[in-house]
Amino acid sequence: MQSGAALLAEWIEKREYTQLKASVLFGISEGYISMILSGGRLPGRNQALRIEELTGIPVRAWSLSADNTSKIAVAAGAGNSKSHKQ
Repeated sequence: MQSGAALLAEWIEKREYTQLKASVLFGISEGYISMILSGGRLPGRNQALRIEELTGIPVRAWSLSADNTSKIAVAAGAGNSKSHKQ
């Protein structure tokens, strides 16, 4: 199974949607959908459920994205840095 991000990108492309149009449909910002599609962020549970409801992309597809995101973060050394809130 493809990752949630890949499936969502395919769904958007097949319908000839822009990221803006998709973001309005899903109720999230255009920047956030861009980060989801690039693999930089994952949708929250409620967002994943809404995406599933509208597209048929199962919530479990995002766990594949989470696995990939974790591997990317570890490879980039993100696991060694501390988060700083401002």
